Amino acid sequence: MKIVYITNDSSVTMTKNGYSGVMKKVISQISEVHALGMELELLILNENLPVSLRKEIDIRFKKAKAAPYKNFWEKITGAIDFSEAVLEEINQSDGSTVLYIRGLLPTPRMISVLCCEEDESV
Repeated sequence: MKIVYITNDSSVTMTKNGYSGVMKKVISQISEVHALGMELELLILNENLPVSLRKEIDIRFKKAKAAPYKNFWEKITGAIDFSEAVLEEINQSDGSTVLYIRGLLPTPRMISVLCCEEDESV
């Protein structure tokens, strides 16, 4: 079984070590589960890459709009980017992959991604 932890937390790019607030907890959770022998991967959705993060966990980055948002449209774009990234992970995963999603409250687009993955109009 593989676990993919998906987050779009902006604090990962706002500090030099990426260990502020939520990311400190995320890294700790991933490290503890990894220590139990589970295959884990962190997927960070953001516009900028962090300066540095721990090297003992698998980390992927995908460009996506993340907070802080300058206006309402950027927030909508961020929600769309997030839901598209989740849909892509669903399509690439197999039956033994668990997606642990830490992100925005459900939006209509995210609900359609999670409930209706066979729907081509999503």
